[in-house]
Amino acid sequence: MLKKLEQKFRTYFPKRLPGKEQFIDHLRGLSGIEIGGPSGIFSAKGLLPIYTSVQSLDGVNFSNSTIWEGNIQEGKTYNYDGKLGFQYIRDSIDLSVIESEKYDFLLSCHSFEHIANPVKALNEWKRVVKKNGLMLFVLPHRDKTFDHYRPVTQLAHFIEDFEKGIGEEDTTHFEEIIDLHDYSMHPGSITKSELREKIYNNIQNRWAHHHTFNIHSATEFFDYNQLQLLEVRVMWSNIFLLMRKSSGTVQNDEFLSGYNPLYHNPSYPSDYDWGMK
Repeated sequence: MLKKLEQKFRTYFPKRLPGKEQFIDHLRGLSGIEIGGPSGIFSAKGLLPIYTSVQSLDGVNFSNSTIWEGNIQEGKTYNYDGKLGFQYIRDSIDLSVIESEKYDFLLSCHSFEHIANPVKALNEWKRVVKKNGLMLFVLPHRDKTFDHYRPVTQLAHFIEDFEKGIGEEDTTHFEEIIDLHDYSMHPGSITKSELREKIYNNIQNRWAHHHTFNIHSATEFFDYNQLQLLEVRVMWSNIFLLMRKSSGTVQNDEFLSGYNPLYHNPSYPSDYDWGMK
């Protein structure tokens, strides 16, 4: 009963990310592309309602049939809050059909962790964004998801994957995912054998979280990849990062310092422990 009342209340008074305007104002009236969407978080009733403020938005999904969107078709079919953009059916690590520097911004919500070679993907995503363009990522914070028993992926590992040319068929983390999954936190219910089947069919469903993030690993990763961090927030299981594409030296010391209040919230122990060192 209480859950139903909460849902009804949130229909009229949705929860929002504190400081959401500082994200939205950067993207207002611009044209962009979203990887793996559309996302409820960016919808009119979401935590960060971006869709209502942008001028236009195209989308990229890896297949004509996905777990999240069902059956979709390439063309002017990308439906974000009732508005339509162009839907590309492409693996996001290869956007060669899109010209360089086409878009003002790029969105990615809970899709980046599903990519086996994040550095390679990010290089391609940056390519289609204009000079000084913006990138808004929402990543799952490892501490608040079913991945919380897994180690946080370190920068050296991301670099190694890129240097080895790891592809999306990679199975390196599959046994770790299965063995360290918190089954009590899985949406719905799933057995270990069912999860194993799902994970080893990843090339078709892209369900696996190849990598895990906390605030520090995310900010360190994007700093290494020459993105200027503008805003970083954490809410529930989500890390929100607004960044600017840069061709020069970035200055991200504010977000990399253990003194930043982001690292002093004991609700996120992996970041808290790092900030206390």
